[in-house]
Amino acid sequence: MMINRAVYESLMQVYEGCQTTHQDGSVWAMVYIPNISVKGANQHQIAGALSVLEKQGHYMSTGDKYFGQVRIK
Repeated sequence: MMINRAVYESLMQVYEGCQTTHQDGSVWAMVYIPNISVKGANQHQIAGALSVLEKQGHYMSTGDKYFGQVRIK
């Protein structure tokens, strides 16, 4: 869906400098969730998109409602 891609693109623009490399070689960066901005999308749509992105392996929840991780490589 378009909103999922728009949320992913927003994640890629607002991730923080802190990066971690997982055992599989993937690189993840911290993201402050309130910084995600998608024109025309409300908070519920963004939350739904984050859930889909997590299932697809592009986003990881940290258990904190304000922070998550986005796969950058």
